[in-house]
Amino acid sequence: MSMNRRGMPAAQLAREYGASLNEFANDVVNLLAQLDESVIAADPAERCRESCAAVWAAMVAAFDASSLTKPEREALTALTQVALLPVWKSHGANEPDMPALLEARAAHYLRHRDPASQIKTAANLVNSFMLRLGIAPTTQVSLGKSLTALFAHRMLGDTHRIDDVRAHHDIDLPLIAVFATLVSLHAEPVLRILRLV
Repeated sequence: MSMNRRGMPAAQLAREYGASLNEFANDVVNLLAQLDESVIAADPAERCRESCAAVWAAMVAAFDASSLTKPEREALTALTQVALLPVWKSHGANEPDMPALLEARAAHYLRHRDPASQIKTAANLVNSFMLRLGIAPTTQVSLGKSLTALFAHRMLGDTHRIDDVRAHHDIDLPLIAVFATLVSLHAEPVLRILRLV
């Protein structure tokens, strides 16, 4: 670590990032709630669940495009998931194995990822998302523009912010093995630990 860089605990970064991702997921859910029921086939629970999965996919794309090292990416992904899951479950995105669902859905939403363009990746993600929700073709053009702008802005902004944090701070990853083990066991004890960090 150089003399002018300060360390930032991974848990702190994950908490702050998770809070902002939760707000973004709420924005997506609220946008879908404004649609007339005749133009969307998915019920409210599926909308919430898929919105969370699409937001998770956007996070994965931003992390992958950032300057994070592989251990930093893995650590922040695990810690962010711990911070987000209880909130998302409380809003109705409840699944017996939400981490597995997020991983599977993110892979689905990112299967047409464009490594050279976050904007194209966002557009492809949004198209898959609208198809999954059963958005009527007449609504897809206008909604697709709004959602693509939201997701592209989010992904580009996240990548930039992560790179900025990484440029000015060393991300401290002590106890990562402990956190990874706890994450795989129970989220609630990890949340209590994170609140103390």
